[in-house]
Amino acid sequence: MKQWKESLRETLAESTTAGTITKTKAVFNWAVQSGMIEKSPLEGVGRGSFVNREKDRFITPEEYRRLLDACPCQDWKAIIALARHGGLRAPSEILRLRWSDVNWEKGRFYVTSSKTEHHAGKEGRLVPIFPVLREELEKLYFAQPEKTEFVVTRYRDPERSNLGTQFARIVRMAGIEPVPRPFDNMRASRSTEIYAEYHDTKQTRHNSIV
Repeated sequence: MKQWKESLRETLAESTTAGTITKTKAVFNWAVQSGMIEKSPLEGVGRGSFVNREKDRFITPEEYRRLLDACPCQDWKAIIALARHGGLRAPSEILRLRWSDVNWEKGRFYVTSSKTEHHAGKEGRLVPIFPVLREELEKLYFAQPEKTEFVVTRYRDPERSNLGTQFARIVRMAGIEPVPRPFDNMRASRSTEIYAEYHDTKQTRHNSIV
């Protein structure tokens, strides 16, 4: 089994290998519970990591501006802003966002998360409307001749619109390096910034108290 794991790692990504081993372990565990075998041959064999660091890519503020300049429409600018500065998942969270979820006065909006909504208390979350994000949302709001239900009205048909493919075109037009897993990396880039800002603020307060 360890040799099999190593052979998987030679041809598959680390995260794919981990997923394959996890599924195989589930089958063997079921076989043990059913009395078909006495012990899982994968017992003691670690699955590995689901994180593939080779595809990590930080999108800088300058690259963000270049991406916006290369966008074909305001809908796409809002998509990128929501992913990069709102930390929303795409396409699920971005395409489900409604104007009724946006509270302009309080400077925040509510995001319904399809990935975590089956967990109690994690059906959604509040997201601050950071100034750089508000800029693109307001432009989209006032650009729409008739107020629609959803924030992003274009690119909603999954059979006709592939956000990943279209984003790759925008990247080429922007003249920046390719971005693997673009929406995951934009979300992670914002997470990194927020953590750094919060950590620095927290550390400063701690030092002042000490």
